[in-house]
Amino acid sequence: AGHHGLARETMLIANDIGKELAKVEGVHAMTDVTGFGLAGHLSEVCAASGVEARIDFAKLPRLAEAVAYRRKGAVPGGTGRNREAIGKALPDMDAAHWQWLCDPQTSGGLLISVAAGDADALAAALGERSVPAQRVGEVIPKTHPLLEVY
Repeated sequence: AGHHGLARETMLIANDIGKELAKVEGVHAMTDVTGFGLAGHLSEVCAASGVEARIDFAKLPRLAEAVAYRRKGAVPGGTGRNREAIGKALPDMDAAHWQWLCDPQTSGGLLISVAAGDADALAAALGERSVPAQRVGEVIPKTHPLLEVY
């Protein structure tokens, strides 16, 4: 009911700021989050970097409209395929958690890993461009699995 406009609007936000953010001291890794979902892209970054990530599920940004649809059982088929593709990188968890983490309905929000001491500089760079940002977790030494969710 009119939410297709919201989806289009959020998907058309440009990632051209990525070039500027790459110059911020302490930025270690950056990727756009697309059809492989947050967990898919984050697990690839962690595997390539030899680290693990801890995600604070409560801090993950979600569109209120998407929350309402999810409560009605609207879960894209690609969500399950993404979960299968990630395999053991994602620990056992309830469906509500992995469905959000593996949701393919993303289009280019940036996932950025930055040194803790440089996080304020990154936040300032994002704020100057009025780009919304949310700290959702931390990178820690690798154990297993690649992602922890709490």
